[in-house]
Amino acid sequence: MMLENSVATIISLSCPLILMVIGETISERVGVINLSMEGSVMLAAMLGFAVAVITGSVLLGFICALLCGSTISAIIALFDVKFGMNQIVVGFILSMICINLSNFLGQSYVNIPGPRIPSINFGIMNEIPFLGKIIFSQNILVIFSFLSVFISWLFLFRTSAGLLLRSIGENPEAAKMRGVNVNFYRFLYVTVGGAFIGLGGAAFSLHAKYGWSDSHTANFGWIALAIVIFEVALNAFSLFNHANIRLPEAWDKRVSTILVTQRLHRIHHSQAKQYSNTNYGFSVTWWDKLFNSFTSQSRVDDATFEIGQKDIPAVKENASVLALLKQPFNHKPEGQ
Repeated sequence: MMLENSVATIISLSCPLILMVIGETISERVGVINLSMEGSVMLAAMLGFAVAVITGSVLLGFICALLCGSTISAIIALFDVKFGMNQIVVGFILSMICINLSNFLGQSYVNIPGPRIPSINFGIMNEIPFLGKIIFSQNILVIFSFLSVFISWLFLFRTSAGLLLRSIGENPEAAKMRGVNVNFYRFLYVTVGGAFIGLGGAAFSLHAKYGWSDSHTANFGWIALAIVIFEVALNAFSLFNHANIRLPEAWDKRVSTILVTQRLHRIHHSQAKQYSNTNYGFSVTWWDKLFNSFTSQSRVDDATFEIGQKDIPAVKENASVLALLKQPFNHKPEGQ
């Protein structure tokens, strides 16, 4: 019971961060870093709670927060695409303004009760052991936030509109040459990302951290921004050590003291078990060093040894997600 309650609470409280990270990811993917998130979340949280208290409607509170977040992000996009101003500077200034504005406007709503988000009755599904408590006992906001993860992934990586969005962020000049109105789509998607950030703010004051107080969501915006930056950095590290290049030996020795280089990661892909069971990290080396799974140099020249899993043929049947999950359980030790 204690485990169920703990997991259910973690899932519930992660809802605001999920919405904020989705919003910032959309903005970052289209080429705009929304540095106003700390202030945007705080102002959206205050306005969402205030409107919910005044009207008695949680829905109107979320709509107000959504409009707040999208408006602030639209301002950043406007200064970026229309006036060519530094998006980081504009975002930081807006963040400071929103923080102070939320504390000033929210004085009348400190520590007062307001409406709450109703839970959903899933009937018999609530009685399912473990899953019933951690999933089907959540309110509609939590369900929506987790569905948004899948929907946003589907949109970004499985639709032509998502491909267009990513192309604008990665190579706007090439997109322009193909006749894409880069400024319009950048403005549009930054505004959509801001709407998710606004919903994340209201998710604090109307759900995860119920109510309002001065600096109610302090530092959570920076946390969400750090998560997105970590995601970008992780992808960059993965591309770096999977690249089909080789650093000069002198450079490799210096870089590999901190980062996993192509040579170190190639050792991990060796068919020899004493090497494939080492160098698990693909960003920094200190975790492997900490857990004594680091190999700095193989006995055989890493440029010549065979890579891949010798006992698992590289065929399509072994490449599905289900097959990959089964592999550790299907493996039999040699001699059996």
